[in-house]
Amino acid sequence: NLNGSKNFHDIKTLLSLSAGFSSSKNRQLRQDKPITYNNRIWSLSPVINISPMDWWSLRTIGMLEFISQKTMFEDMSDKSSFHQFRFDVDFSILPFSKLELYYNLMYANTPISGAERKNSFFMDCGIRYRMTNRVEFNLDLQNLANQRTYMFSQYREMDKVESTYFIRPRNILISCILSY
Repeated sequence: NLNGSKNFHDIKTLLSLSAGFSSSKNRQLRQDKPITYNNRIWSLSPVINISPMDWWSLRTIGMLEFISQKTMFEDMSDKSSFHQFRFDVDFSILPFSKLELYYNLMYANTPISGAERKNSFFMDCGIRYRMTNRVEFNLDLQNLANQRTYMFSQYREMDKVESTYFIRPRNILISCILSY
């Protein structure tokens, strides 16, 4: 893995970039026959934090992965590759010293099966009021896009694991946090 970052103090901005590569080569038995596979995963993750003024901030995080797999069985071979992408944005405005308005957006583009891909949007927003250092009130509007499921695939060695999360529908959450 390779990480790098640059902080621009005069404009209160941090730029960061992480890159990774992993490779695995192994052999498994399937129905008592050896199957050789080779997996390669390249990843790139940029992060930008901007808060040039005391009353607002913006943070973005991206994730891009390229995955390739080569499988060899007896004298046959098969290659497959795909990519997946995710992008998060958090935006906050602080109009007064104790009040924060915030918005969160997450976009994911993931493979489901074959050439089929799933686009998912998740949006939340809310108001946070910090009455004192020990008392905080929150009003959260969650899942504004009203997504019902989040599906993604994970590839480990020769196996593909598909996961589906069922999500609460659009909702409002009011909370009071007391710290002591």
